Amino acid sequence: MIRVDFTCREELLARYTDLVINPLEEKCLDLLNRVPKPYSDNLRGLITGEGLKELILLSPDKLILKIDEFYSLVPILAERYCLEYSLSGLNLEPEFLDMNISTKASKSLIQAYKEEVINQLNDLLNIEESVVIFDVISSLKSTNVASEIKKYLNRLNNFKSGNYLLNKKELGLFDNWVHELAIVFDYDSMAKKFASELTKELDINICPYCNYEDTETFGDDICTTRPDLDHFHPKAKFPFLSLTLSNLLPAGEKCNQKYKRNRVMLDYRNPYIDGISDNTLFDFEYPPDQGATVQNLVVKVNDDKNFSKNFELFNFKNLYNKKDIKETFVDIFTRNKFIMCLDKSDYEKKLSDVKAIHHDLNVDLTVPIKDRRLQKFKIDTLRKVTGKNFSTKK
Repeated sequence: MIRVDFTCREELLARYTDLVINPLEEKCLDLLNRVPKPYSDNLRGLITGEGLKELILLSPDKLILKIDEFYSLVPILAERYCLEYSLSGLNLEPEFLDMNISTKASKSLIQAYKEEVINQLNDLLNIEESVVIFDVISSLKSTNVASEIKKYLNRLNNFKSGNYLLNKKELGLFDNWVHELAIVFDYDSMAKKFASELTKELDINICPYCNYEDTETFGDDICTTRPDLDHFHPKAKFPFLSLTLSNLLPAGEKCNQKYKRNRVMLDYRNPYIDGISDNTLFDFEYPPDQGATVQNLVVKVNDDKNFSKNFELFNFKNLYNKKDIKETFVDIFTRNKFIMCLDKSDYEKKLSDVKAIHHDLNVDLTVPIKDRRLQKFKIDTLRKVTGKNFSTKK
């Protein structure tokens, strides 16, 4: 994952304030008229006046703090939009979720575990008001049938893991104003006016998640092509961040729509905050007596500054063993093998000259890794085939 800077021109921020923030405040004030106390009091400082402006213009490092603030002050919103946040303190033991309940002993065990889970949920309710969790407690209390208990426990586990959609009954437990919050923070309307301009402004031409997919914005007034504008913290889970500029990140279609989707990213690295180091990220294995080919090359990905969750999410193991990426390694490997046949002193001289490296090995060391497709991969390839410790340009 590549670190990128979050910057916007003052002129753009002024227009965003005029065309997005100011109209949004009117909608928020209207919503507050339908929000009961004490929720309205807690929300007012967050979605009006300076609080709203702060929310929309928040710096990337403050996003998680703002999530905690919203969901601690108005916990009913967490239960509606991000149940896994509400249930983060719940401990479910996998052996009970997968238990064979065909025997009398196993049925007794799951009955006892049901009571333990109810106690845990009641402890959560002592901290936060609830509708869905209270409904689950009621359902658990109402049955002594082992299969029903197991069904509710697995539903709870889906809630906790984020693998769920609230059903019609569960959605109906919430007051209308809770649902309306997502409508007020209307990303689609904003995107029609600003999305292409924002992706162009951020000038991120290669997906920061994978350093592989194209994210260039180009075109004119007639036709403009732009990348996905990803919500790092997904708007489905955190609707109040739908319009927050630092939560919007140009990303590759596959990374955004196939891998990341609506995953809660609280434990993942954010490209606006952190990125891989200059350490070698990729290792390469191939038979030393045969040389590297697409068929015998295996690319391995090392962890770097605890990015393993990001690498797993964006499927680095398979991505970086794609044929076209292996061909990139083989091309540099073959070029290096050719120039090694030259005079050794000439070879060493070429490796100390960035222009010669660019010409002969097709790796431009003057380009930052955020601006060139597979740039980190190419530099690590160069390190492998030459034995030299080239640095990545930030």
